[in-house]
Amino acid sequence: MAGDSALPDELTVRPATDADLDAVVCLIDDADRAIGLDPDPIRDYLTWIWHVPSTDLGRDTRLVASGKALACFGQAIWSPEEGGPLTTLIRVHPDHLGLGLGSSALAWAEALAAERGSEGTRARAPDADDLGRSLLVSRGYVRVRSSWTMGRRLEPREDPGRAPTGVRIRAFETGRDERALHEVYEASFADHWGFRSIPYGKFEADMYGADDWDPSLAYLAEVEGRVAGHVVAISFEGDASVAILGVVPASRGRGIAKALLRRVFAELATRGHDEVRLMVDAQNPTGALALYESVGMTTHRAYDIFDLGTPDAERLNADRR
Repeated sequence: MAGDSALPDELTVRPATDADLDAVVCLIDDADRAIGLDPDPIRDYLTWIWHVPSTDLGRDTRLVASGKALACFGQAIWSPEEGGPLTTLIRVHPDHLGLGLGSSALAWAEALAAERGSEGTRARAPDADDLGRSLLVSRGYVRVRSSWTMGRRLEPREDPGRAPTGVRIRAFETGRDERALHEVYEASFADHWGFRSIPYGKFEADMYGADDWDPSLAYLAEVEGRVAGHVVAISFEGDASVAILGVVPASRGRGIAKALLRRVFAELATRGHDEVRLMVDAQNPTGALALYESVGMTTHRAYDIFDLGTPDAERLNADRR
């Protein structure tokens, strides 16, 4: 990637390494603050995505530097086992706007998507990032979805709540529940937008092999002896988040998801966390927004999702003709 002809000569381009994590986090935080946003916890996500088996840092990351200062970061996420679009995370440091770095990074991601045979390219931009949104539209991207980061303060003694009648909520048991968690994940999200079935081998490696996997922060809900719901939280370097929450369709509407959230909130609070966050699809068909609001969560940030060359983007383009 060095010597990218689309960039000024004083800039250098290379893949990221683990040693770059702190600098990349600082770049993203600075980019957030420049558009008036409080930084979202990003370190745990980067730590996870950089070490899943489907990520090759040499192929899937791109750093642009001016001397020792990072000017732009690009990340591509795609797995041939899951398919779908190649997802990008691209941020430009506010000191280096106007140099074409965002456009160059998008071109890199689009070329990688074509090379790997993905179903188009997907990018996510904060709704406060007018420059980023305009750049995506100028390159032919179409907004296909929105999502929110939601958060909630945690009290030192959070009420763990009670399981609904006929439901048992229990802790994940290593050596027993690995496949059950995968099965309930697949059943819970099958009707969600953009869902792609994940083979067990990949799920096992990405979930249980992750640096931040903690089985004591995973809970299962059982109905008549069968696993019907699950929640997985992450506690990483002072930040707490709910990574996965789902209930199978046949068991929805019974208060299972709320009970799972209360249980994991209480556990996070005992570990000293005073806040928890999660990401939610704004058009989630299961009433997720109302659920999260019912347990005291509020919207922290809104994102718009843009696609290029995906079936969703082509459909929306055709509708506008």
